[in-house]
Amino acid sequence: MKQSLNIGKQPDFQKIIITSAVMHLLFISLIAFPLKTKEREYKSYFVNLVGPAEIRKATGIKNKAGKRAIKIKPALKKRVKPKSKAGMSLEPANRVAKEIERISAISAISKKKRQKEKEMAEAGEADNAIARAIEGLRKKKLINVTKGTGIPSRVSSADAESYYALITEEIWSEWIPPDYDATGLEVIISIKIKGDGKVISQEIEKSSGNTFFDRSASKAISKASPLPPPPVEMEIGVRFYL
Repeated sequence: MKQSLNIGKQPDFQKIIITSAVMHLLFISLIAFPLKTKEREYKSYFVNLVGPAEIRKATGIKNKAGKRAIKIKPALKKRVKPKSKAGMSLEPANRVAKEIERISAISAISKKKRQKEKEMAEAGEADNAIARAIEGLRKKKLINVTKGTGIPSRVSSADAESYYALITEEIWSEWIPPDYDATGLEVIISIKIKGDGKVISQEIEKSSGNTFFDRSASKAISKASPLPPPPVEMEIGVRFYL
C-alpha cells in the first residue's frame, strides 16, 4: 500500500494580511454607514415657545446642539380703538350742561317760593292792617243803634239793649267806609225789621252830605239782612259816623 503524503506550500502571509485588512474595512464601513443614516432618520426638532421679545432675540440663531429652532409667530392681539377726542370731550360737556340745567331749575323754584312767601307776607300785612282798622272803628263805636218809634212798650229795656248790641255787630261787620281821610261825617238811617229778621225798609233820616258815605252805610245794612230775629217786629235807627 502506498501512502501519499501531501506536502503543501508555505502560506502566503502577505495575502492573508491584505485580505484581513480589506475585511476589517468592509466591517467598519457596514457599521459606520447605518449609524449615520439612523442619526439622520431620527433627528429631533425642538420647539421653544417664547415671548415676542425672546423671539426677536432668537430669530435665525441655532441652538447649541446644532438643531434648527422653529420660529413661532405670536398671536396678534386685537387692537382696541381709542375713543376719539371729540367723544371724550363731549361727555364732560354733557355733564356740565345737565348740571347747569339742574341749578337753573332749583333757582327758578326757589325764586317762585320766595315770591309766594312775599305775596303771603304782604297779604298778611294787609289783613293785619284791616284788622287794626276794624278794631279802631270798634273802639270808636262808629255805629250806634238807637231806639225807634216802633218799639213796643212790652219789650224790656234790657232785651232791647241786648238786641241793639247784637245787630250793631252784624251791620258793623259788613260796613266798608269810603277810602279817604274825612272826619265829622254822620248819617242816620231808620230801618224796619220783621219778626224773621229781614230788613223790609230803610230811610235816611239825616244825611252826612257825602253821597259815598251815605251809600256805604245803606249797603252795609242791606248786606247784613236778614238780621237776628228781634223779640217783636220793630223800627230802629242806625247811626254811622266818622
